[in-house]
Amino acid sequence: MEVRGVIAVKIGGMTLHAVVHRFASDVEWPVTIEPTAGSTGLIRWLGGKWKQMGILAQLSLIGGQESHRHRGIGHNTPQWLNLPLKFDSRRDRAQHPPVAEPAAEVRLEELGKTVASVQEFVEIEKARRMEREQRRREREEASLAEEAARAAEEAARAAEAEHAFRKVEKQRKREEEQLVMAKAVEVQLSVRLSKKFGSNSGGRRGRRERARRAESGVIERDNNRSINPIRVRVSSDDEWSVSVFQILRKQDEIGCRSLSLYIEGGNTWCDKWKGLRKAFGSSCVTYEGKTGCLRVFRKAFEVEGSIAFQYLRRWRARRSVNKPVLISILRNPKRLDTIRRWDLDSLSSLFNSVKDFERKSTRAYLRRLIGRCVKEGFGFNFSARLVFRLLFDDRIKLVEVRKLVNDKLGELTLPPCVTRRARRSLRIIWTRNPSVADLIHNDRAFTRMNVSPCACAGLPYPRVRGHVRVRLREVEGISPLMMNANNVPKINHRDRGRKLGQEVSEGFSNWANVKGNSVLCSPAELTRCMTQDGTQQNNFLDMCEIVEVRRKFSGMVLTPLDRNPGETLVLCPFLYYEGMMTLFVRNAGYVPVMKSESLVVDEMRSKLREEGILDFARWDEKGSIVHAFAMPKHKDLERFRPICPSYSEPTTRTSKVVAKALNYLLDCLPQEWHFNLKAVSMLKKRLDGINMKLSRSGVDPNVVAQSFDIKDMFSLLPHHGIIEAVDWLLEFHVTKGRAFVRVNVRGKGANFGVTTGYDHWRKITFEDIRKFVRFELAHTYTYALGVLLQQKIGIPMGKSTSPPLACIMCARSEHLFLHSLGKQRSAVFGVRLIDDVSLFVAAEKLRTSDVADVFSGFSNCYPDNLTLKRTDDGTGTWEFLRCEALLLCVDLILALRRGLLRS
Repeated sequence: MEVRGVIAVKIGGMTLHAVVHRFASDVEWPVTIEPTAGSTGLIRWLGGKWKQMGILAQLSLIGGQESHRHRGIGHNTPQWLNLPLKFDSRRDRAQHPPVAEPAAEVRLEELGKTVASVQEFVEIEKARRMEREQRRREREEASLAEEAARAAEEAARAAEAEHAFRKVEKQRKREEEQLVMAKAVEVQLSVRLSKKFGSNSGGRRGRRERARRAESGVIERDNNRSINPIRVRVSSDDEWSVSVFQILRKQDEIGCRSLSLYIEGGNTWCDKWKGLRKAFGSSCVTYEGKTGCLRVFRKAFEVEGSIAFQYLRRWRARRSVNKPVLISILRNPKRLDTIRRWDLDSLSSLFNSVKDFERKSTRAYLRRLIGRCVKEGFGFNFSARLVFRLLFDDRIKLVEVRKLVNDKLGELTLPPCVTRRARRSLRIIWTRNPSVADLIHNDRAFTRMNVSPCACAGLPYPRVRGHVRVRLREVEGISPLMMNANNVPKINHRDRGRKLGQEVSEGFSNWANVKGNSVLCSPAELTRCMTQDGTQQNNFLDMCEIVEVRRKFSGMVLTPLDRNPGETLVLCPFLYYEGMMTLFVRNAGYVPVMKSESLVVDEMRSKLREEGILDFARWDEKGSIVHAFAMPKHKDLERFRPICPSYSEPTTRTSKVVAKALNYLLDCLPQEWHFNLKAVSMLKKRLDGINMKLSRSGVDPNVVAQSFDIKDMFSLLPHHGIIEAVDWLLEFHVTKGRAFVRVNVRGKGANFGVTTGYDHWRKITFEDIRKFVRFELAHTYTYALGVLLQQKIGIPMGKSTSPPLACIMCARSEHLFLHSLGKQRSAVFGVRLIDDVSLFVAAEKLRTSDVADVFSGFSNCYPDNLTLKRTDDGTGTWEFLRCEALLLCVDLILALRRGLLRS
């Protein structure tokens, strides 16, 4: 008899299935194995050692024909050959199976019982697992129920606390109302008593005053009457209240529109009638058979009776109603699809409600969204203002001009809301007439000329090296008012009214909401806007004199002077050309560039992209390289100051921001490390601090002072020295745990705050500053006499970053100098603003040789390219920052010639 079974063997996590055909009673069972679909190879029966080797076996008996449907054996399982094998546990090699013994059936039955016990054990284990799972679910449900009960209890406590808070708040409001009523009664009482007893200190009038009033026939009125507050109530069950406003407000809040107000009467208002009339004055009421608005029934509250409110109406500002709509737009911008279906008046009201928000960026964002809806739906631009720019003339009456503009707005076919908004935002601006400098100075035109020949032949004016050079105030026949180029001449138009009409028409044509309609003004309307010409005064500069001067010096260069822009210098174009050649073209610090401007700009952009700061630099596609010019110096006309403007460079915006950051970082350095002054206004404070330190010794310090001027401050600064100074400054702040600085790009201010993005604050990292400074030093270009030049030495005078870079480099040099003094540091003080520096030494604390060494060391502390020129005469008085500094016994006193500061 052959019995079949399926055995599943798990070896190392891998399960093998096979069908067992025969079983022997011996350890070396003769078996016939049929592999199933789940088997991965031939099962090696390991005899009696399978338990010691960690092999788990599970056996289940099946019938003969059902073996193919058991444990994953499918219907399509192919027939496998019976492989009669015998495994020798000692030699592990196959042998021929012996003949089946009679005891095999007994063993098979025992094996079946064992399998049944195993199945029973499995069922018990399953039941235990299900019971444990049930207990776990019950515990989780109990925990959730406890949490829900706890949350309900907390909510009940919160509701109770809120109820108590509301009760206390209600009681507080009631007490406030009673306090207001008491104050109103006291005020009315004081007024009544004052009227009764007179104005003489709140008491009885004096004897003389009573006599004068009796002689003049003035009759004294008897104001001795009681004060009776006006009290009202809604129903007979309510208590009387002296606050009419609060009663009506509560009825409005609960939505009651029709009610009867019972009045007890009185002669004193605890609530101001003005506020009541403004809030509820438009309510429709009936009193003694008359119907009208509440605002006309004031006397009805002073007598006993009742007022029937047909419709209680409270006035509210429309913007307060629209604010929730605006808040919903901020939370969900998709609500704009609903807003677009509104009419123009509603959108105008919504646009006006934007001003209820406090933050400027929020207001700008909402105005942009609503304005876009108005423009797409109706074609009007709510952001466009009606601006009229009028050339200044003292004969124009602005009041009449505004009336004229309002009349013209009414004639246009515009919606009322657009007209109202235009009138509210109307602006009339005076524009400045051209000054003398704007009319006669022409030096910028000569900076673009490649060749400037002599044009002074035959002119009877002083000459230098054969060419004319003279100050305009030295020329005879020039009006004194022209000697100051900042003066504005009076421009007399032959027909100023016609010019005014053109300016008004131009203002309307520039307005986006006119829709192509031309606005014309009649002569009569323009005449009303002008005053009649009175007597002409002689103390003004006539335009004819300006024209005459321009004709007289035609072909000559008229340029302002450095440090005195109000004065004009007249010189031959050849002299100006020579000055430009000396400053720029022949200067060793500039190198001609044999490329076009477009190629140079492309190289600059590529360099920024390579350094990874193109986004930081905020490149301006419309930027260009500017032409440099020269200004003769006020004290020495032989010398020129080179000016290289940078207002139109592609990186000018970021350059201004970096300059603010560098100035702030320099200002945050310890004051004892350098002599730099942030502004002239800090000079007095710095000198007071020096005086205080000198006076602490208690003896005469015998101060020795010297003043210097740093020559060629900008044009000879070495680039490597600037880079080292910037690295030194940034490293100091890095040691303080800082990595960036925050700068306001539109206003003043910088700090180390974290918040950026709001109100135009920008975050500048130290690494970006370092890279940008290196880029600007290596890519400084300018035009001079039509030649494109690159500056290799120095920094341009006219770029935003030049002053802070120069001050940082000087501050580092001063820090190294002070650090080298050692103990002598306490006796040395200094003050410097850009290139003007003064050094003070307390000679009482040092030997004479040490004082000389201090001044000698200071003269060599700056880079070798810079030279110090002493500006004082050694008498204890010198000019510093256009001030006269006096060196007295102990104190340093600053006496300003112009009286701006005094110490």
